[in-house]
Amino acid sequence: SCKSKDVSNCTGLTGWQINNARKHLKKYSTGELVNALATIRNAEIGIKTGAIEETIAVPHLLVNIL
Repeated sequence: SCKSKDVSNCTGLTGWQINNARKHLKKYSTGELVNALATIRNAEIGIKTGAIEETIAVPHLLVNIL
């Protein structure tokens, strides 16, 4: 989702990380990625507060993200 020509300075990623990420361009929209990050964050908070058991956190994330 970076629109800058200097991706490294904009994102803080190294050249190696940028080249690896290019292999996966256009697989997910920016909105899908933001929603995935929000789901992961909510799961993390749920685990820390005891609302979600650790044993079901990863399957829960996979079902909700994929």
